[in-house]
Amino acid sequence: MEELIYRLGFLSIGGLGSVILTNYLNNRKSKLEYVMELHKTWWNSDFQKARRNVYEVAKDITFKSSKDYTDETNYFLKCASENKLNTYKTGRQFIKIVFFFADLNACLDQGIVDKKLAYRLFGASQYEHFRPLIKRTREEIEKCYSSNLSPVDISIRWIKETKELDTIFVSEIINEKYNYSKKIHGS
Repeated sequence: MEELIYRLGFLSIGGLGSVILTNYLNNRKSKLEYVMELHKTWWNSDFQKARRNVYEVAKDITFKSSKDYTDETNYFLKCASENKLNTYKTGRQFIKIVFFFADLNACLDQGIVDKKLAYRLFGASQYEHFRPLIKRTREEIEKCYSSNLSPVDISIRWIKETKELDTIFVSEIINEKYNYSKKIHGS
């Protein structure tokens, strides 16, 4: 009788372990699938057009001094400083891209997506191209609000979300460089 109870207990624990393992694997699969859905969105033709146009402004911010900015970049920054990005095409495209990254951060924060895969697909390979522009635009909008002596409108969720994403992705970039350096130097 004791042996039967022992075997039933072992089967119960084994069954519980199986349930836990199955749940873990399903959860992991779900996180990976969601990242891949985001990847499809990022690479659809509509997003590709938006990225191309916005990247022209991002290149100026990243690689030129302000006196050498194109008219498009100057207009973009003027609209940002007046919090009127939604009034013209490139501004609306920027909003689309920046909210993609804001949503990605929210998903990371909630554990809905796999962090490592999200970083590999969107971190240094994508976000990093837009990060200087996003940062500069945040600064322009924050100046707009501070000059009006009113707090930054919390409806501009992307400001908070992209600041958090900066922290996550920049720390991943630092870790990646550190690990690469260790590999090269045999440490």
